Amino acid sequence: MSDRPLQVRSVSHAGIVVANVDAVGEFFEHVLGLRRLYDESSAGVRLRGVAVDDVLVELIEYPEGHPMWHRSTGVTRTHLGFTVGDVALAHRRAQELGIEVLAAPQTVGPATYCYLQGPEALVVELVAYHGGARRAMQLFDQLS
Repeated sequence: MSDRPLQVRSVSHAGIVVANVDAVGEFFEHVLGLRRLYDESSAGVRLRGVAVDDVLVELIEYPEGHPMWHRSTGVTRTHLGFTVGDVALAHRRAQELGIEVLAAPQTVGPATYCYLQGPEALVVELVAYHGGARRAMQLFDQLS
């Protein structure tokens, strides 16, 4: 590969793709004791953020046919999110390295992100939080 890797700063979150955000969210909250940070819905995609300490777990329910719906098996994919300083720069660097981009940079709320395809169908999200990850967690706390 290259001697100039993408420069990730930290693990941002784990994104777990589920068939039913409500059922899995209730399990995480009422059985495991994680606290709910937010519920969001956009273009048919449902998100629920839950956390323990400073670790964010994002539950994601994609509608069939969404670009993140797995092309060959008809199931959706889980991903690991990494914080970067500049998503656009990391996106360009990934393209230079010949990495398949699943979703170009976009901004939603306090975050700008893109998705990359790694080996063995691994999906990686690169994300930058406006005001930093701690600030994003504070904003999520205000929603709960």
